[in-house]
Amino acid sequence: MSITDARPRIGELAKRVARTRDHILLTSNDIPAAVLVNPEELAELQERVVVAELRAARAEGAILPGVPSAEVRARLGL
Repeated sequence: MSITDARPRIGELAKRVARTRDHILLTSNDIPAAVLVNPEELAELQERVVVAELRAARAEGAILPGVPSAEVRARLGL
């Protein structure tokens, strides 16, 4: 959906995304520009990224086993 078409409907679209977990791709000149995504789903995706980065860091020896998740997030800037 173009940003221009979404602009007058942004409240409706945001409620739909929050309720259904649909994703809405916003485009500018037919080029993907942004995605509306449910905040809970975004948090889950961010958590997966943290876990993947932690595993990669452990594999490289950068983080020792047993580092508290709060510290890992702080190191990753989350």
